[in-house]
Amino acid sequence: MIKAIVSIIGKSNSGKTTLIEKMLPVFNERNYRIGTIKHHLHDYESDIRGKDSWRHQNAGARQTMIASPSKLSFFTKTNSELPIDRLADYFDDSDIIITDGYKKGDKPKIEVFRPSHYDIPVAGPDDNLIAYATDAPGFNFNIKVPVLDLNDAACVVEFILDYFKLPRRKQL
Repeated sequence: MIKAIVSIIGKSNSGKTTLIEKMLPVFNERNYRIGTIKHHLHDYESDIRGKDSWRHQNAGARQTMIASPSKLSFFTKTNSELPIDRLADYFDDSDIIITDGYKKGDKPKIEVFRPSHYDIPVAGPDDNLIAYATDAPGFNFNIKVPVLDLNDAACVVEFILDYFKLPRRKQL
């Protein structure tokens, strides 16, 4: 059962994916099962051209699954972008979902902000921002939320666990 959904937001190439990548092993050490959703603003290729599943989709299948003993991939065509809560329905084996993106979504957000990459943060006062993760702790942010060390993934994980009031689990 999903206990929390948090969005990691920021401009392109600000370090969102890198932060998530560093957080995942920390969550795993704390015995949490994490699901991730990558938000993409444009259409993208998700299957290998010419392979059977790709051929099934191109022949008209609305949903296609590839299954093996060690993993599965599920592809479905949609008529419009689905809200995060609908996407979360697919995550039946995750405690926490972290989204990479969804600046305009309604979930709690942590903005990755690096002034060396852009001048001002993207989140506004009505964007459900709960923290900044930055490499510039002295920056004068206009939204008063906690400022986290972008280079300390364990600190960000602890903040998320505290924010959602999630219990500390026995570490693996």
